[in-house]
Amino acid sequence: MMVQALIWLALLVASERVPVAADVELHVVESGSGPALVFVPGWTMTTEFFEPQLEAFADSYRVLTFDPRSHGASTKTATGNTYEQHGRDLAVLLDRLELRDVVLVGWSSGCHDVLAYVRARGVERLRGVVLIDEPPKAVGDASKEWVYGSFEGYRSTFESTLHARRDSAEGLARWMVERELTSDEIDWIVEESLKTPDEAALTLMVDTTLLDFVPEAKRLDGAVPVLYMLREDWGQAPVRWLRENTPAAKVARLGSHAEHWEKPAVFNAKLEEFLETLPPWSAEAPE
Repeated sequence: MMVQALIWLALLVASERVPVAADVELHVVESGSGPALVFVPGWTMTTEFFEPQLEAFADSYRVLTFDPRSHGASTKTATGNTYEQHGRDLAVLLDRLELRDVVLVGWSSGCHDVLAYVRARGVERLRGVVLIDEPPKAVGDASKEWVYGSFEGYRSTFESTLHARRDSAEGLARWMVERELTSDEIDWIVEESLKTPDEAALTLMVDTTLLDFVPEAKRLDGAVPVLYMLREDWGQAPVRWLRENTPAAKVARLGSHAEHWEKPAVFNAKLEEFLETLPPWSAEAPE
């Protein structure tokens, strides 16, 4: 099966580097044709985590994913390592590739990229939005808001990222999934994460604690179809928040933060169910 997968990827997945600024190029991979389905990796993650989706959806969609700046095989830069800039980069990327009627699928902190795109460009190009397992605001009052917790709660995460990055990446790898990972899988995830330089990783983490994309989440509600995919262990708090603040949004539950990688068939079925509800796709090129 592994050999067959590698042959398939070699034949059907194309990659390119797309400039989004004078000194920044993003590594982009894609497969298939048709409506654009764009997967956005999370903090220090890469295109590699979406290989199952590149294969599964290629029969019906033009499936794309990319490494944000300073991630994976994209340009490493000392500047612009914020989610607002990621959103602007995503806007330029869609411009360069002449994509419209796009479904954006943000995973983890990639949700911030998507919401930052909405802040920068609005919803005109969007056919739908999927936000995987990330609140639109990370720090706040967990008794009243859908957030991870307090700024103080991030202290240990900052310390481990700053002083023990490899150990921190290994902890992240174990947290993302339900099952016990093999040592090879842990090593692979860690190496993918470490492709983001320490300085960029820490800057983005700090930015996470400062951002607030709640206005953009509310702006999306009713403007385009939106699906929130949430881990079961969040409980009902985010569902209550979504009902109050984005009542038109749909919700699907996940077994793990990285279900799309860990159990792709299960994840893909949930995503496909949402995609089938979207309005008809327009194949017209943008003006």
